[in-house]
Amino acid sequence: MKIVRLTAIIAVLQIILVYQLIISWPDSLTRIIFCDVGQGDAILITSGFRQVLIDAGPDRSVLECLQAEIPFWDRDLDLVVATHPDADHIGGMPDVFEQYRVGIFLENGQQKDSAEAATLRQAVQEAKKRGTVSFSAAAGQSLLIGQKMAFSVVFPQVETGQQQSIFSQIAETTLQDNSGQIPQENNSKINTNDGSIALILKIGSVMVFLPGDLEKKAEQALIASGLLNDVDILKVGHHGSNSSTTREILGEIRPENAVISCGKNNRYNHPSPEVLSNLVAFGANIYRTDQQGTVIFATDGERYWLQN
Repeated sequence: MKIVRLTAIIAVLQIILVYQLIISWPDSLTRIIFCDVGQGDAILITSGFRQVLIDAGPDRSVLECLQAEIPFWDRDLDLVVATHPDADHIGGMPDVFEQYRVGIFLENGQQKDSAEAATLRQAVQEAKKRGTVSFSAAAGQSLLIGQKMAFSVVFPQVETGQQQSIFSQIAETTLQDNSGQIPQENNSKINTNDGSIALILKIGSVMVFLPGDLEKKAEQALIASGLLNDVDILKVGHHGSNSSTTREILGEIRPENAVISCGKNNRYNHPSPEVLSNLVAFGANIYRTDQQGTVIFATDGERYWLQN
């Protein structure tokens, strides 16, 4: 009887496992997931078995978003980006490195004297021992993750010399250095926000602009660079602070949708009424993680839609 009972239990567990695999198996869509991590940024992009994480919020709450949106049996992130070393963008990143295998780590090269930055540096060093590749971003680089996620680095615009192409060592992931860096002042003189990595993500014909916490000075440099075009989805800069998202840059990118990542009743009073007014003036649909929680867009490369 014990053997029969044990066999029955094993069979039930196998059925449950198969069911879990079926319901968590990725479909053919690409998703841009603006995780609700409170007052901070964390953006997860998934496409099939490929995952990219841009920033990781202020604490380990980012793991809840990853666990909800990545199959339970998948513990790999192809690319992790720390746009800049402020705590509300990197606080949860050491926990990400602890829980997931990271293929490539992209940073902006700035060093910040903080406990969060020191913890992240240690986590990256440990990850390198396990095979993670780390490098600094500069305008002109392009990154292809899998077959659908094409990233262009449009900031920082600093002279860094010839960038070493390392992505050829990683299956299905490529890096190209277009040697199109735009000279700007020395990186050490740029504040942490204006040193943010800014990315344009292209998924087929769908365009997404992810500017980190870039402020007005950096936005002006981007406008002058001529690297910006109309986009479908904007991650609003600096959590909706009036230091960012000027009417000038909105005139360049003209987003159809704008996502503001900020915490409920945050002490900075983000988002700014001025920024909200600017977005409305340009006809953007506004979504806020403090009001709607995690915001997800899905796309097949031609159409895109709000999933939640």
